[in-house]
Amino acid sequence: MFKKPLIVTQKVDIYALGITFYKLITHKYPVNEQSFEEQGKKINQMKSIDRPAEITDNLLWNLLSQMLEFDPNKRIIAFDALIHSYFTNPEAYADISEEQFKLASKAVQAELAGNHFIQ
Repeated sequence: MFKKPLIVTQKVDIYALGITFYKLITHKYPVNEQSFEEQGKKINQMKSIDRPAEITDNLLWNLLSQMLEFDPNKRIIAFDALIHSYFTNPEAYADISEEQFKLASKAVQAELAGNHFIQ
C-alpha cells in the first residue's frame, strides 16, 4: 500500500473495506503504529497480514486475506468478493430472513421495471 509508485485504483477501496471488516470483527487494526511513517515502514516490512485469533471462520479469513492483499494486482476485485463463498454458501443464505429476501426481491423487480430510486 505504501510502496512506490503509488497508483490509486478501485482496489484501494477493497483494501479499505478489508481494514474496516477487520476492525469491526477484531476491534483492532491489523497494523497500528503511532505515526503514518511508522505505519508505512511496518507494512513495507510485512509480506502479509497475519490471521488474528478472533477470526476463526476459514471462509471469512480467506475473503479478508484476499481483500487485505498488499499487491493490488493480486487483490480480489469487487465482483469476485461479492460472489465469494463466504457470502454464497448455504449457511450464508440461511442467515437471510424471509423479510430480507422479500425486500431484496422487490428491489430487483423495481429495478428491472426501470425504478432506479429504490428505497
